[in-house]
Amino acid sequence: MLEFTVERGTDCGMVLVPHKRRDGSFLASKHKNGPHKHVGKEEDLVPLLKAGWSIRMSPRGGQHRRGASLISPASIRGW
Repeated sequence: MLEFTVERGTDCGMVLVPHKRRDGSFLASKHKNGPHKHVGKEEDLVPLLKAGWSIRMSPRGGQHRRGASLISPASIRGW
């Protein structure tokens, strides 16, 4: 399971997991503005992480106040 724990700010300690979009896909990005790739399963994100892609992550249960955060591979646990 891929996850990231927020280390500072008002959400410090919150655990983020890959953000599942409304269409059921997950989003990986080389940079904030792209290029982007959509994958159907969480396990399909691992090869992209190994290639240096970042992934969009949000709190479990979809309880987020703002858009999903783009998290770099070096900060993500579980792969």
